Amino acid sequence: MAETQSTQDASIRSQVLLDAVSNERRRVQELLAHLQRDEAAFTDGSDGVSAEEHDPDADAHVIERTQIAAQRALEQQRLIDLDDAADRLERGEFGFCSSCGCEIPIDRLIALPDTRFCVAHATVDKHVA
Repeated sequence: MAETQSTQDASIRSQVLLDAVSNERRRVQELLAHLQRDEAAFTDGSDGVSAEEHDPDADAHVIERTQIAAQRALEQQRLIDLDDAADRLERGEFGFCSSCGCEIPIDRLIALPDTRFCVAHATVDKHVA
């Protein structure tokens, strides 16, 4: 009986985590589409000339385009990390700290489904990596 309950609990945990990864992946894809539209808004579309080339506020637009491109790059990496998280979940390797091997609390995994570290190692390893 206890083994059946444990198997059911593991199955529920796995489904909750898969949902968290899927939901975050969907959110990131929507954000990427929005960023792509924002980036495209800087090109007038007729001759491929950037809108800022005819704009007196060109410097501000260059900064904004740079920020959008940087955000897009971060989100594209996040999508890669989420795909990796989904793969680890399928292999049964998801939810364990890459530094110490301890189980990462489910609340942390739901909030940050692409995390590879427990709270204790999250900041330490970010500075090392």
